[in-house]
Amino acid sequence: MSDLVTGRHALAARGIAVCQTNRGGQTTGHNPGQLVAYPVLSLRACGLDVERYLRRLEASVVQLLAEHGVSAHTIAGRTGVWVGEAKIASLGVRVRRGVVYHGVALNVENDLSLFDHFVMCGLPEAKPTRLCDLVSRRIELAQLERRWAEILIAMLNLQDCVEPGMLELDLPMQSQVAAGRRGYQGPKPRWIRAQLPGGDNYRELKGLMRGGGLHTVCESARCPNIGDCWERRTATFMLLGDTCTRACRFCAVPSGRPVGLDESEPVHVAEAAVRMGLQYVVLTSVNRDDLPDGGAHVFARTIHELRKHLPGCKIETLIPDFCGDWDALQEVIEAGPDVLNHNLETVPRLYPRIQPRCNYAVSLELLSRAKAAGMKTKSGLLVGIGERQDEIFSVLCDLADIGCDISTLGQYLRPTPQHAPVDRYLSLEEFEQLRCVGESLGIPQVFAGPMVRSSFHAEEVYAQRSLTG
Repeated sequence: MSDLVTGRHALAARGIAVCQTNRGGQTTGHNPGQLVAYPVLSLRACGLDVERYLRRLEASVVQLLAEHGVSAHTIAGRTGVWVGEAKIASLGVRVRRGVVYHGVALNVENDLSLFDHFVMCGLPEAKPTRLCDLVSRRIELAQLERRWAEILIAMLNLQDCVEPGMLELDLPMQSQVAAGRRGYQGPKPRWIRAQLPGGDNYRELKGLMRGGGLHTVCESARCPNIGDCWERRTATFMLLGDTCTRACRFCAVPSGRPVGLDESEPVHVAEAAVRMGLQYVVLTSVNRDDLPDGGAHVFARTIHELRKHLPGCKIETLIPDFCGDWDALQEVIEAGPDVLNHNLETVPRLYPRIQPRCNYAVSLELLSRAKAAGMKTKSGLLVGIGERQDEIFSVLCDLADIGCDISTLGQYLRPTPQHAPVDRYLSLEEFEQLRCVGESLGIPQVFAGPMVRSSFHAEEVYAQRSLTG
């Protein structure tokens, strides 16, 4: 107990008991006004190890605080949750025969002078803070406790373990714009704004694409960011033609039966990239389930041509799932892109309705295999298409578990009346909450916002990830 500043007898005289236990975290304190969550569960049954369990406990606190307007974060190498340089929640766990005990304590309105009597968590420089000092309204402990239980259930994937009526569990996201059962019917909120296409750079790039017979996902998918990106002279090349063999209900790329394959496309893409003066190239494609390798060889050849024509450029590939053909994936990996991107797009429950010919497990395994092969991996979601908050948490947990480096989250916008309707528009605050939760779960970089798309500002996202390791 070398962390004690005040002796045991002096503490006892003040009515403060000292207990010694073995659950990590060194010395901490509990007193009235704290909320303490001690889940008792089998890590194996939850599919977690201790490290991932800790990250999810931390993420539950980050989300809870975010819903109260407090921006919290975690610190690599230190357990717990911090607001600025002050610690607001401490963690300590004990595992016996695969069952985890203890958990996390959150300072809400407790007397912080307790922490004057010891070195908190073995960190002399650490100072405590509490929620009631960070918000301008009264804290209802019972409501806070209930909401935290809901978030923990979602983070730990325990929905099936909660008996009906136990919490009357409901996990809506607190949107500023509500939606009806058939989808949101009102005008787009003020934070949904895109730059109109136009300007010299836009017209020049359009001419280059048409002259080379090339396709971009910017045009084919009716991306709302085309005006912004093309004016900055960035575009995402779409390989393998402009007709997709699948018909996902969120995507405006034309679907049907493709005809032929332009084997000269890799050279044309490289030549266009040279004319555009690109230093960061994003390659994507339609799904070509009609090809034996799904078009993987075209990705690989395009990467090689870009390396030859633009030796210093960075290359990001946004690839399809190749129908789970891991040899096709390996061909792309061996070509050596700087970032390998594959979007999950939505939560597993919505796959049959939104992208019926895709498979969540296959997509997750693709990302896991790419990461194991040494790739820097990236994946994205479109939200507001009918998913629940706990389902987004679950996908972020999956991405963290497989070591995904970068995740993007953007608002789904209905490209045409024939596509899936918008269920709801998330607020700017909700996107910020999702960013904080994703990063606290262990995803190094989460890029979230209404207009975010997988390739939007990809060069800046890559640069930020490189600077942070």
